[in-house]
Amino acid sequence: LTGLDLSAGSKNLSLLIQVAEGSADPDMPVQPVVWSYLVNDVWYGFTGSEILADGSNGLLRSGIIRFALPKAMNSDNQTLPSGRHWLKASVSRNTAAVCKVIALHSQALTASFRDQGNAPSHLATPLESGVISKLQQRNAAIKKVSQPYASFGGKVAEADDAFYVRVSERLRHKGRAVSLFDYERLVLQAFPQVYKVKCINHARRHLEHAPGSVLVTVVPDLRNRNAVDPLRPKVSLDTLDQINDYLS
Repeated sequence: LTGLDLSAGSKNLSLLIQVAEGSADPDMPVQPVVWSYLVNDVWYGFTGSEILADGSNGLLRSGIIRFALPKAMNSDNQTLPSGRHWLKASVSRNTAAVCKVIALHSQALTASFRDQGNAPSHLATPLESGVISKLQQRNAAIKKVSQPYASFGGKVAEADDAFYVRVSERLRHKGRAVSLFDYERLVLQAFPQVYKVKCINHARRHLEHAPGSVLVTVVPDLRNRNAVDPLRPKVSLDTLDQINDYLS
């Protein structure tokens, strides 16, 4: 639940939701998140066309959600403090299946690194928060620029030995998940945050004998990460959901 101070006639809203990565319970199924807005003390759900993009994957990771604000949305309500436009995110059950929210930031966007002959090792170290504080070319419509969090997704160029391994595996599975080896190598290549993959054929979760099914068990890479319990390493629910979509 959040109250926003929006200017009159606002049409779109870009909301950055910063969550505690990996705080969602990976043993629970993914739960759909319903977004609603308050109009005259009545909650109405956003339609699929009014949620333009969801970079949080249903509150499973930090990301930007873009809303097309309905014209009926107003700030004159009695059940909640007036003068603000109110949004609500809810799940019907298993609330532990979504991550814990740390902070919300409106008017958010993503800035991407553009290589201008930088050192090859530049992307090995994330850009610290607060480094970006202004635009290269000033814009009178923008009052302030802030970078509350460090950069993410940076990766150095592929080394020769890693290239040799990747190409050799590619020539074997050809991008198709057929054998157990194929499933394991495809997941390891696509998800570098995974340390080990074990594939079991004709099996399903909580069911040992399931002809036609494939069970994939993954172990996270705990190096340079803050593990809640290093003796029971678990991949985040967001990563599990991405692996499922990738293999499907």
